[in-house]
Order: sequence, then structure tokens, then C-alpha cells
Amino acid sequence: MKTKIYAIAILAGTLVLSCKEKEPDVPGPGPESTSITVSLPAEGPQSLYKWSEGDQVRINDRVFDLSGGKGSATGTFNGVPEKDSYYTICYPGDITGMERFRSYDLTGQTQKANDDTEHLIATILIEDANSLDGLTLSKAWATDKGGTFHSNGVVAFNLTLPAGVSSLQNLTIESAGIAFPTDNAGNRTADKLELTLQGLNPENGQPLKAYLSVAEKEVVIPAETGIKISFNEANTSYALTLKQEIKMGGGILTDITVSDASAWKEKANLQGKGTEASPYLLKTAYDLEQMADALEEGKTIWFKMEDDIDMADVVRWMPLNFTPPYDMAIHFDGQGHKISHFKCEAGTYPSFFGVLNGTVKDVTFENAVINAEDSKAGVVAGYLGTNLGTKEEPQYISANLENVQVFHSTVTGGDYAGGIAGQIGAPGSFTRLHVKDVTVSSTYERVGGIIGQVGYADPLIGVTVSDCSAENVTASAPRNVGALIGVCYGNVKDCTASGHVTATAANDKEVSVGGLIGHLESGNATGCWATTKVELTLKGRSIGGLVGTFKAGVIENCYASGEVIGTYRNNGGFVGLIQANAGAPSSKPATIRNCYSTGNVSANSHTGGFVGLIDNPTDKDTGAEVTGTVTISNCYCTGNVIGTGFGIGGFVGYQGCPKFQADHCAAWGKTVTAGVTAVGNWSSGAFAAIAYPTCILTDNYRNPAMALTAWWVPEEGYQHPNVSASSPLIVKDKESGELKTSPSNNLSGGNYPQLAYHGKVEAGKTLSQLASSTLGWDASVWYFGGELPTLK
Repeated sequence: MKTKIYAIAILAGTLVLSCKEKEPDVPGPGPESTSITVSLPAEGPQSLYKWSEGDQVRINDRVFDLSGGKGSATGTFNGVPEKDSYYTICYPGDITGMERFRSYDLTGQTQKANDDTEHLIATILIEDANSLDGLTLSKAWATDKGGTFHSNGVVAFNLTLPAGVSSLQNLTIESAGIAFPTDNAGNRTADKLELTLQGLNPENGQPLKAYLSVAEKEVVIPAETGIKISFNEANTSYALTLKQEIKMGGGILTDITVSDASAWKEKANLQGKGTEASPYLLKTAYDLEQMADALEEGKTIWFKMEDDIDMADVVRWMPLNFTPPYDMAIHFDGQGHKISHFKCEAGTYPSFFGVLNGTVKDVTFENAVINAEDSKAGVVAGYLGTNLGTKEEPQYISANLENVQVFHSTVTGGDYAGGIAGQIGAPGSFTRLHVKDVTVSSTYERVGGIIGQVGYADPLIGVTVSDCSAENVTASAPRNVGALIGVCYGNVKDCTASGHVTATAANDKEVSVGGLIGHLESGNATGCWATTKVELTLKGRSIGGLVGTFKAGVIENCYASGEVIGTYRNNGGFVGLIQANAGAPSSKPATIRNCYSTGNVSANSHTGGFVGLIDNPTDKDTGAEVTGTVTISNCYCTGNVIGTGFGIGGFVGYQGCPKFQADHCAAWGKTVTAGVTAVGNWSSGAFAAIAYPTCILTDNYRNPAMALTAWWVPEEGYQHPNVSASSPLIVKDKESGELKTSPSNNLSGGNYPQLAYHGKVEAGKTLSQLASSTLGWDASVWYFGGELPTLK
């Protein structure tokens, strides 16, 4: 077993040091000074170094100074030796062990002449060598002596440049999805690595020979990803992308050669002045890359696309406005053009614009890919709008989107992810947004086909999203998922959605997944529809054909036709859960009118053809129930409802809110089936499986052809009396079988609620005939020409 670890350190004056600590004197007497020979290898990055004045070697904890060999690869060092069985060798001198080696900073390199290596930073550590004979700072020598070799790498560039290039200023490498380590451990990273070139000017057509020290932590860039190389001269930038596998770091010398001068693409200055009268003109991907340099703090800069642009060769895009104070604004007119193959994996607001202030209009993004771990993300923007003030005294910079489309794209985001944007955070106009064949997912929550979250709770900012559509969207997250919007604190008008949405969390709590909106906390939905398939394969509550969870506001003139499939509770063909929250923002009641759903619904329990559960929330501070008002009027559902458990209702599953009112509604599905129908379990019903005994239920109807599987199946012509505070719900006694008035203040009904409500029945009429005559629905809202009413 090795009992000691010592260090040998070499400090090369040819190298740039980020920090230099004075070594302490060796205490006590010791042997007289002697010399040792240390060599640099003929291959690998170490072959680029030469000994220079001031270099030192530390053997064990002793310091050796260069006494001969300056300018060569073999040097003689004088110092006080200490004999031991094992040695650890470090380079340069301020590396006193593995911890310092790993933390060594490799940034800030400047090359002053072509083919010069004086700027290189070398870090070497050899652990546990069993001898110092023939000491050579190479992996081969370390292995031969039983040691372990550590060293940073070097990238060598051999670049044939375009004719006429002079006065080079910097050289940069970057790659999509690659975080380049800037210390040997990889604890610090950068989106790109840069070498400053101090007036380099290769003469007579000679190639540029440049060198960049890189960290020990190995980086592998796949050929299909490619590495982008760019350089600047006085007024022009050039770039190219190499599609080849490249490995760097790990103590290796990486060669990057470009022999074809025509491969470089010039990034010319943008045409225009960036004003409303003379916007910057965008014709190429390189024009897009120059936008970031054209933006100014506190100003609006104008841009206009002149052609379709393919961004396939832009390997690493940084959002245009993604750093505090987020006060750069833009006016971007796509003029109907398309941006294709855009990709972004930035760590902050991954998207094209980042935090968008200003206006984007008339542009299509196609085949975009956005990847984020823990940031708000979307193809167009991570965040829409900015508040430069406080919550109490906001100073909003608005964002506006008009006629923006995203096709065939993928967004993998953190919290708040959308096909177009992660979150709307300031007032603005958001109209005619369209996504098609888009996949949005997150390991967190608040995911929407178009927007992850609209607004926020405090303060409400009064946002309306209008005339938008999400077509064939696939959206998934642990909770709060919608084909259009994940979470909404605003208004949605004349919007549509289709596709497939799901939740990936397995729990017995609300996951809030909706065919249009996952969670409508406060706001109105008007003139909207969804054909989305809403499906949970894992355990979770509150999913609906249009909205997963609805708390406060108005939903009117809307419909849902997608199938709703769940494995647990609170599933509804239209809304999964209505939580009558009097404490929701603006304290509005929850109202649904002139709406319908046609999709089949399946789950375990507390499931309805239109609504799964209507309930009261619990105050998060006191634990007490907060009772709000819920009203549903002039609505119907036609889907069959099947549950493996109990609480299965043709229209409502479980209605546990005392301030609930349903009037002139119809449960028109042909099948309502409860898997559990024993007397000792919760009831199921043709209209409501469980109804609060003193809510208001007025002239609600069931399909005469309905096949009901439940504990209490009413006679064919049974007319369930209307319910109110003065006329409590009629129930069937679970012991005697008699019909009687339910307890006016008790939902339990014994061990389980037996509070089914079957509504009324009128044979011989289509639903359109029933709605237009008996129910008296408004002909200016509804069309009654078919068997089923439809919205005009």
C-alpha cells in the first residue's frame, strides 16, 4: 500500500499563468542541492513546449530551478531532493495537487504571431510514478513507471484563408449542444472557446497556424453535429462548419485543417440602418447571426427578411436577448418568409429571440429543434415581454406576435415550454399563431402546443390569445399540459387544437391535462374547440377534452370532440375538474354556457361525460374549504362514459359544491357504465353520479336510449325532480329502496354517498328538437338543423 504522495512541479515561463503562488521555504536541514534532467516528449501537446528562463520543478515537496536547457525540450533543474517510493508530478508550479490541477483556468489566451506557441497553457500531473529515472512529461513515461498521467490538450489549427484576409483579430470554435470546459475538471464551461489573435497577418498565402489550449476533460463532437470555426479581421467575419468527428482534451493534440479557402463564408455587414424607415435586411443565415450585434439596450431595432433562410449550418445559436436587464427590443417582419432548421440549446431562454420585447410577425419556423434542461423555452421565445419595474409598480415592455407559424418542430424544455413560447409575462397582442406537427415535452410542468403559460397570478396582466391553432400537437409533461396552452391566467378566443396530450407523473393528485388548456386558473375561453386525444396511462387526476382544471372565469361557445382516457379520477369529456375557487385571481365564479362535448370518456371513478368532478378547494393557509359558485347552462355531451370504479355520471361524475347550478343541460350518451355498482359503494347516475343535496339542478335531461349500469337505474319514464335549497335531491334509500329526500346538509349518506341524479327524459325527440323547444336554447347561438345542435 502506498503511504505517501509527493509532487514534482514544473513552471514554464513560456506559458501564461492565471495565478502564481510563492512556494514556502523547505523547513529544517536537508541534503545539498543536486540536479535532475527533465524532458518534454516529441509528440502530443507537450511537444509544442520548450523550457524557458524561470521554469521550476518540484520533486516531492522540493523546488528545482531551471539551470540549463533554455529553449530546448530537455532541461537541467537544480534543487534539494528527497527520496521516496512514489512520486506525483505536476506542471506548472502553482499546481500543488489534483485539486489545483482540476480547477486550473484555461481562458484568456492570446497568440501574437503565426505558428507561435508562447501563449499556450500547459497543465500536467503524473501520479505515483515509482522512479524519476529519465523523467519525461509524457503518458508513455508515466505508464512505464507505474504512474497515471493527466494533462490538458491543445487544438492545432492549420487554416487556408480567403485571399486578401489580413489583420486577424480572433478565432472561435463552437458546436450545437456542446458546453466546452474551461477548467480541467469541467466544472466551468463556455458556449464557445476563443483565441485572441494579436495582429496576425500570414504572408504570401501561408496558412494560419494557431494553437489553443483546451481542458483535460475530453469533448467529443460527432460528425453529424459538426464544429463551427469562425474568425474576424478588421471589418469582416468568416465562418465554416466542419462535419467530422472531433475529439479534444484528454492530453491529446487535435489537428483541425482547412485546405480549401472557398469553404469560408463571409459574414458581411447588414444592409440597412435598423430603423423603421430603413430596417436591417436579412437574406442569409449569417445575416441572422449578426442580429445580436445590432441590438442596443433600451432601443427598438428593426429587421426585415428578404428571403427564406436555412440555418442548418448555424451550429450554436444564442438567443438574441437573454441576459439582464432584458431591455433590448426588436421589430421583426418576416414578410411571409421561412426560417428552417433552426436549433438552440442555450442554457437560458433557449429560443430564437430569448426574451422578446417588441413585435414579430409574418414568419414561419420549420424543422426547428429546441433543447433545454431547466429554462423557459419555445421556438420563437422563451419569455414574451419584460417588466423593468416591480410587481407593485410594473414598467412593462410589451411583446406582440402576429401570424407566426411553427411547423414540424420539437421543443424539449424545462418549466414553461411551448411550441412558440414558454410564457407570456407582459401585456401584448398575440394573434394568428399556428403550430402544426409539433412535439413539446418537459420533465417539469406547464407545457402547451403554442404557449406554456399565459400570464401569471399576481398581478393579472389581462392577456388575450386569439385566432390561434395547434394542429397535430404532441405535448407531455408531469402536469399542466394543454394542446394549446399549459396554464392560463388570461383569455383565449377563437382558438383550436388537435393532437395528443398526456401527463408523465404517476400520482393521485391533479395533473391537469386538457385538449385545449391544461389549467385555466382565471380567464375566459370563447369560441374555441379541440379534437385532441387526452390520455393518461399513469395514475393522475383531472383531465378533460377541452380543459383539465378550471377554477374561475367563463367558458362559452366551445366544444371538444376528442376521446378522454384515464386510469384514475376526475375525467370529463369537456372539463376534468372544476374547483369552485372563490379565492382565485379576481374572485370570479366558474361559468360554462353554450358548450358541448362528443368524445367518449373512460377512467376509474368520479368521471362524467361533460365534467369529472366539481369540488371546493382548500385554503392553503387555513385548511378550510373555500366555497365558490359554479354554473353550467345550455350544454350537452354525447360520449359514452365507462368507469372501472364508481361515481360515473352521464354528464357530471361527482358534484360536491353547494353553490353549483346546472340548468337546461343534457346527458346524451348512449352508455354510462360503472364497474362497481354495489349498494355499499358510491353511486353512479344518468346525469350526475353524486350531486350535492341542495345545489340547483333545473330541467336537465338524459338520453331516452341511455343504457345505465349503476346501483339505482330509474324507470324508463322517471322524471327526477329539480333540486334547490327548498327542494333537496331525491335519492334512493340503500336499505329500503324507497325514494326519499336526501339529507340537506350531509354528503356522506352513510359510509358512501348514494346521491345519484338522473335528470328528466322526453322520448321521441332528437337532441336538437329537445334543445330548441323544451330547453329553449338561443337560435342565434345554436344551429338545430341536424340531430345534434352545433354552434354557429
